[in-house]
Amino acid sequence: MKIKTALIVLAILVAAAFTLGMTGVFTPSTNDNEETGSVEPDRPIGYLILRSDAGAFSKEDDGTVFARRVEVDPQDGTPSYPDYVFDIDRAYGIYEYLENDCNYLHVDPQLSNASSRYDIRLLDNDSKEEFFHFEANLQMVDDSVLCTVNTVYQKADGQVYARLDGETVAPSDMSSMQAGGDSYITYNANVRCEDGNSYKEYTCELVFRFLTGKLPDQICVMEYDADGACINVSEFTADSFPEEGYVPDSRCAFIIQETASGENTKRELLEKGAYDIRALAKEEDGVFIEKSCEISW
Repeated sequence: MKIKTALIVLAILVAAAFTLGMTGVFTPSTNDNEETGSVEPDRPIGYLILRSDAGAFSKEDDGTVFARRVEVDPQDGTPSYPDYVFDIDRAYGIYEYLENDCNYLHVDPQLSNASSRYDIRLLDNDSKEEFFHFEANLQMVDDSVLCTVNTVYQKADGQVYARLDGETVAPSDMSSMQAGGDSYITYNANVRCEDGNSYKEYTCELVFRFLTGKLPDQICVMEYDADGACINVSEFTADSFPEEGYVPDSRCAFIIQETASGENTKRELLEKGAYDIRALAKEEDGVFIEKSCEISW
């Protein structure tokens, strides 16, 4: 999934507080900008999640692995766009890279329920604060698989890389935090560069959930009219869940999606205008991946 977003200027930086944080100790390099005489730090732009059973791949002696720049030509007729990909099997990235003054979001399909937020604040003294926030789930079949969560950086010249010195996480780490609510770990990376009376500060964080489970036994889509009366019910399994599109009744005002897996049942409200119905409905290389079914209201 790649999403192009315009660069937001003078947005208000919104800070989020979480109960558990992990901060990397790696300090990225800086690059001298000959045009302005300033120092440009390598910006933290997201995260690369590397499985313990990943295949062999090339990396530098210090653990740095560079992403490869590619040009993507969509099949739906939309314009082509650049992307930065890591040539590592069983590694999943979520990061937002800068290209020609636009941010592009890269999310690998194995990261379910992924979301991102980007804020930038420009101050009067030429100072700059940039903030990325990501949330993602990785739902595995095998609870013995470990993952390391590594920060992804972008150089001033556009190069994207990850330094593979991140924290290791396992499903057992998550289960130990379930008391009192959802289980997650928050990772933080911060880079600050002073330049005379001004500064540049870049912050990136990921709320990460590493889960195990199984494909849903049943996915039930219930349609309701404006008075709250149920007017249609469609039932699917993981195999029969559609990807070609879903057309509700013309009287439908909202949908309740009910997903049952074993003894657990999850319900989600989809109000009129919601873009799609999503469900973890297929397995690929030991990871459960979402199917997305576009709603034609």
